[in-house]
Amino acid sequence: MREYAAIMHPFPRNGRDPEIPFEIDNDPRAMYFEQSHNGLWVRAALLGYLFNVDGKVYSEHEKMFARKHDYNLGVL
Repeated sequence: MREYAAIMHPFPRNGRDPEIPFEIDNDPRAMYFEQSHNGLWVRAALLGYLFNVDGKVYSEHEKMFARKHDYNLGVL
């Protein structure tokens, strides 16, 4: 697996016989917790759009994640 490859999982993870071993959680390529967190923002954006408050959701997201690294830079 390449060092820049993201490890993702849709959750929930099977606790008795997990598809991804729990040791992988500490690997910097493990992006499934971020993936889960970003899903919250996708749902918030969709609901915001439906209720015409999507600008407020976008503004909050920008404030919280302005300093996040874009892992796709230099890869694609």
